[in-house]
Amino acid sequence: IVWADPATSNLQLEWLNMDVDALEAFNYAGLAFDYIAIKDIQEGEEVFIDYGKEWEEAWDNHIKNWTPVNGAESYVAAHTMNGDMTTPLRTIEEQETDPYPSNMQIKCYDVFRKGKLGKTL
Repeated sequence: IVWADPATSNLQLEWLNMDVDALEAFNYAGLAFDYIAIKDIQEGEEVFIDYGKEWEEAWDNHIKNWTPVNGAESYVAAHTMNGDMTTPLRTIEEQETDPYPSNMQIKCYDVFRKGKLGKTL
């Protein structure tokens, strides 16, 4: 696995040195990577990825020592919320008494198109 070539992908090299919180300001993908095969892959052949011994040991340690975070009992999967296309978004006032799950962030992006005279359409 390698970082993608910025000339042929949407990789934003400056993002590699940015704090995760700063990346939240962008509403498009800017990090990309490529998988490089070490041999020819035949049609229908299964592909395996070996992350290496160090990664496997870290994962095993994580599984052994992991405990749920506070509030995990109220976790709601994003696909559950995304699947509900009939319930209106809650107002700020409604969220005070009926908040969204703590593992979710609800964001709206407002995009305006301008016509030839510079007026919003």
